[in-house]
Amino acid sequence: MPVELEFDYNAATAAMDIFSQDDINLLKQWTQKLDKSKYVPKDLSDKQLLLFYNACYGDLDKTKTCIEKYYSFRKNAPEFFDTRILNSEELWPSTEAL
Repeated sequence: MPVELEFDYNAATAAMDIFSQDDINLLKQWTQKLDKSKYVPKDLSDKQLLLFYNACYGDLDKTKTCIEKYYSFRKNAPEFFDTRILNSEELWPSTEAL
C-alpha cells in the first residue's frame, strides 16, 4: 500500500532546481523490476520517489543507491525507525537550541 504524503507534488517540483518527470518515471520502472531481496516496495508513489530524488540532487544512480539502503536499513534495523518518541526526556539534550 503506497504512503500518501501531505505535500503538493506540482508545487514541490516547480520549486526544485533539478527535476525531470522522466527521471521519476525511470525510478518507478526501476523499483518495479527490482529483485525482492532488495526490500524496496514496488508501489512507491511519485511523491516518495521525489523525496529520494531531491535528497540526491537529481542524480539517478545516487537515488537508486539511497532507496536500496534506506529500505535495507528499515528491514534489517527496525529499531532505528520504530517506536521513536521524539519528545522523550532522553532526547531533550539533543533537541535543545545551541
